[in-house]
Amino acid sequence: MKSVRKVQHNTVMSIIKKLKRVIHLALANGWIEKNPFVNYSIKVRETNRGFLTRTRVACN
Repeated sequence: MKSVRKVQHNTVMSIIKKLKRVIHLALANGWIEKNPFVNYSIKVRETNRGFLTRTRVACN
């Protein structure tokens, strides 16, 4: 996702977090036998977005 779709790290982690929920549901319903995320942890990076100011906002 990072190299092909050019999305940032935290966006990928958000998508993986949602996928883990679906996998958990599949395990609970017996659709799959093994959790592929058993040893995987999501690591979100700290970001600094800053504040918008009048000079940083595009006004029409």
